[in-house]
Amino acid sequence: MRTERELRSQKEIAEEASRTKSEFLAHMSHELRTPLNAILGFSDIIQQQTFGPVGNESYVSYATDIHKSGEHLLSLINDLLDLSKIEAGKLDLDEESLNLEELIEVSKHLLKKDIDDRKIEFSSRGFNSQVHN
Repeated sequence: MRTERELRSQKEIAEEASRTKSEFLAHMSHELRTPLNAILGFSDIIQQQTFGPVGNESYVSYATDIHKSGEHLLSLINDLLDLSKIEAGKLDLDEESLNLEELIEVSKHLLKKDIDDRKIEFSSRGFNSQVHN
C-alpha cells in the first residue's frame, strides 16, 4: 500500500511538472512571437522599401537577412510548441513538398559567418533538389 501511494504521488508530481512545462512553453511562445512579428514586419517594410528607397542597397540586404533570421527563429519557436504537442499526443502532421536546394542555400546564407570563421567547406552538390513526402 505504501509503495502504491508513493508511486501515485510521484505520478501526480510528474504530471504537474508536464502541465507546468506546457504552460510555460505556451506563455513563452506568445511572449517571443509578439516582438518577433514586429521584427518581421518592419524588416519586410525596409526590404520592400515600402516608404521609399533606403539609400544604401546594403540596408536592403541586411533587412532581408533580418527577415530570414526572424523566420528561422519563428520556426524554432513553432518546433518547440510542436514538441509539446507531440508529448501531449495532440500533433497533426501536414505533408508538403520541400525545395531542398533553396533550403540549403538559405541555411548557408544564414550560417555564412560561422562557416567562414571556422573555415568550413560547404558543398551542396549531388542531391535531388525536389523531395516529395
